[in-house]
Amino acid sequence: MKALGSYFSHIFSLMLIIGCSVVPVAAQSPLWGLTSGGGQGAGTIVRMDDNGANFSAVALPVIKGKSPSEDLLKATNGKFYGMTTAGGDNDGGVIFEYDIATNSYLVLHHFEVGSIPKGSLIETGGKFYGTTSGGGSFTFGVIFEYNLATSVYTVLYDFGTSVGDGTSPEGSLVLLGGNFYGMTYGGGSFGFGTIFEYDPGSDTHTVIHSFDDTNNGSNPLGSLIVSGQTLWGVTSSGGTFSSGVLFEFNLLAASINVLYNFDDDIPSGSLIAYSGKFYGMTLAGGTNFEGSIFEYAPSTDIYSELFSFDNHVYGSYPFGSLVESGGKLYGMTNGGGSNFSGVLFEYTLSNSNYNILHQFDPVIIGGGASPFGSPIVSDGKLYGLTSSGGTAGFGTMFEYSIGGGPFNVKVIFENASIGSSPQGDLISSGMNWYGMAMSGGNNNKGTIFKYDPTGQGTLSALHHFSGTDGEIPTGSLILFNGNLYGMTSQGGTNSGGVILEYNVATETYNVKHNFAIGSTPKGSLLEWNGMFYGLTSNGGTGSGEIFQFDPMTNTYTSLHAFNGAFGAFPFGNLIQFNGLLYGMTTTSNTQPGVLFQLDPTDQGYGVLHYFTGGNNDGAAPYGSLVIHNGSLYGMTRDGGDVNLNQGIIFKYDPAGSGTYSVLLKLNNTNGANPEGSLIVIGNNFYGMTKQGGMFGGGVVFKCDINGMNYIVLKHFDDISGQSPFGSLSPAGCRNPSIASVSADINPISCSSNTSNLTVIGLLNDATDWKWYTSSCGGTLVGMGTTIAVMPQATTTYFVRGEGGCTLESLCSSITINIATPIVINTNDSGAGSLRAAITCASDGGTIAFDPLVLGISDTIKITSASLDINKSISINQTLSTIVKIKSTGPHPIFNVQAGKTLALTYANLFISPNPNILGRAILNNGNLQISNVNIQERSQNLSGSGSTMLNNSGSNVNISSSNQIIIQN
Repeated sequence: MKALGSYFSHIFSLMLIIGCSVVPVAAQSPLWGLTSGGGQGAGTIVRMDDNGANFSAVALPVIKGKSPSEDLLKATNGKFYGMTTAGGDNDGGVIFEYDIATNSYLVLHHFEVGSIPKGSLIETGGKFYGTTSGGGSFTFGVIFEYNLATSVYTVLYDFGTSVGDGTSPEGSLVLLGGNFYGMTYGGGSFGFGTIFEYDPGSDTHTVIHSFDDTNNGSNPLGSLIVSGQTLWGVTSSGGTFSSGVLFEFNLLAASINVLYNFDDDIPSGSLIAYSGKFYGMTLAGGTNFEGSIFEYAPSTDIYSELFSFDNHVYGSYPFGSLVESGGKLYGMTNGGGSNFSGVLFEYTLSNSNYNILHQFDPVIIGGGASPFGSPIVSDGKLYGLTSSGGTAGFGTMFEYSIGGGPFNVKVIFENASIGSSPQGDLISSGMNWYGMAMSGGNNNKGTIFKYDPTGQGTLSALHHFSGTDGEIPTGSLILFNGNLYGMTSQGGTNSGGVILEYNVATETYNVKHNFAIGSTPKGSLLEWNGMFYGLTSNGGTGSGEIFQFDPMTNTYTSLHAFNGAFGAFPFGNLIQFNGLLYGMTTTSNTQPGVLFQLDPTDQGYGVLHYFTGGNNDGAAPYGSLVIHNGSLYGMTRDGGDVNLNQGIIFKYDPAGSGTYSVLLKLNNTNGANPEGSLIVIGNNFYGMTKQGGMFGGGVVFKCDINGMNYIVLKHFDDISGQSPFGSLSPAGCRNPSIASVSADINPISCSSNTSNLTVIGLLNDATDWKWYTSSCGGTLVGMGTTIAVMPQATTTYFVRGEGGCTLESLCSSITINIATPIVINTNDSGAGSLRAAITCASDGGTIAFDPLVLGISDTIKITSASLDINKSISINQTLSTIVKIKSTGPHPIFNVQAGKTLALTYANLFISPNPNILGRAILNNGNLQISNVNIQERSQNLSGSGSTMLNNSGSNVNISSSNQIIIQN
């Protein structure tokens, strides 16, 4: 028996959501917003009640730590461990863990600022040990221990504790006889560095040698290697030629012996021992003075230069060390190569063959560049770190398979996979919130992201901008006809930005329009009567323009080009009020911004107010206007006070000749320099400032419509997020934002003469929302009540805010076509059944299905008679919404009449058990089109005279994609 597969269905709401989420009415209205910084460094999603209570922040995740410069450690548990020199919570670097089995990255410890960890970790007894070259009690570095089992970080020793102590350790620790040994770059008796011993048992630190420059070298940079009771290493300077020495130190005799004086090479990194010889690299020297690979044979005291780096072709300036595997030496250079960002190389000792394995490239997404450390060998692969490159520019961890690759980046440091620095507003649809980040993501060019607040909350990136499809979005998304629309400020075919469309249901991204070179659109789109309106900050004649875009025909029309004298460089959005468009520019030829209006019909443009700044006015408005009770309100980033220059809240009444007034001057204490917009809830304004407040990262504030009773609800800090550029979004609808609309578009029966549209949303006053027809007539109804519409009719309805049609801006519109019946139960007949839907559908129509009849266990049962297809019908489902239909009587499931068409996509048909029925699944006398249809037969019924399908004479069949008849016992 062939078992049926599992079927999964996406649950789509019957509500036609135009903009806001549906939430129960509560005493306090939740507010949502974005900050561009703080959290983990990439910004946060914030939520709070409108009284400031119940604040929470969700950080956009970041791979913390940046600029790793040393080597990895593969621990006994099979995981990789390393350190970065910067980044983390304190920008002092981190200890990190990478599990290659699960591709998971974890920060174990955040170093204090100025720590600058050096070298690699070493493992012993389930603990890690290492050094920092800075930080500690005396700022000269420390020896530390990290207990992996308890996650406890402990400083064991502070360098600089006593006179003659070493300072700023370099390289890694080595373990011998239970003691740790290492070197410092400075300090000691002569100030040129030391070799030290640390006994963890007695917690004793001892300087066992002080370098003296001329005799035995100075300023070691790498690590020691150990054999027996002897330590070997190199210094980066000092010695006979002031270019460093190769030395051995006998622990029993406590004596140092210089084996070789470098003349002009300057060794870097550490030695390795292989087959009785030492191998290493120099930072300079060689034939081309750009570094070399050398060999030293202690038995014969012979130093040999094996290979000279040459910058462009072979790489240059190796800072790390070599590693040996299979008679070959592997290493990296910091510079040179075809991209001047270093190379990963292989050197075969038996034939002196040098081979480049990988050219580091900072331009390649995630490629990495400029390594300072060394690779390690594990399971036939090389692993290493680069100090820069990657999408965020702060380095990578990579993997290379020995023997030909491939080269794979495993970790991108400081990368924000979901996105970084969101600068617009959030928009809700259903229970989810959507937004855009201007950087981060796979290509560091920004993302579209989604946040699902249910449960613990889930953040996900929906689209990673690549540049060719747009980059650096700086505005907000809008929801129109079920799709998200927005703009990017750069990228696209002309590098001038794009208008984008994202289909949430199908998870597909589409570029609707490529702006001209230099356009740089800013702010968000405005949807009005099915058209989009927006602003570019540099397009037109170079000072920006107002445009119209038809999303149905992809037609772009420039309505007005700013010329400087009457405004230039707009950054916010347009709003519509009484058939006119209103907006602001950040500057003009003579003044710091204007407030303007445009008649989109005749393209008549006028300046309503020139901002002047100073003590009596605002300057540089970066946000947008909002409408309340027939007046326009907004904020400016600057102005309000000559000395403070921290912005204002203003009001403009367009009645008569127009009246402008300053309501409130902002100050640094309570929030300063807003770059977003106000929102209105009841008779109060809510907004955010980019700067000011207790921690300098901005605030969330509330004030009444007269600019009085100003209250700070939240002072942003580094943890909660800081520097918001956008506006708050209430969890519900606001005026004049977009309304949510529920549409019951399934007629109860063919004789029903009405269906219902219902206003929904969280509002302070349930009567604030009203329905209008396109002519602004019709019956006014409050939130939660309905307006009747006729089946089989297509009508456009509008939702407007408080005050009536002539006083408030259009909030939203929806076109309802009642011609699509919906199956809402699995009954054989009656209201809401598939049989009734076929009867009610128009010829050539499509039948839709409520998600409640598309579950795994939901099957529509046909018992009384065949479903007669006496008109052309389409039943088009998807892999996620398969419809299941079963016949339990002595008849076919479908009977297609002559001249009629049945288009059936993604359906499972369970057919009559009677083996003598002709066409138990489909009896076709007309036109049949099937795709991805599974028909369930029973093996014991195959002996009858009937058939699974029957196509009579004169019928037509079109079969496509995957269809099958499944035989069951």
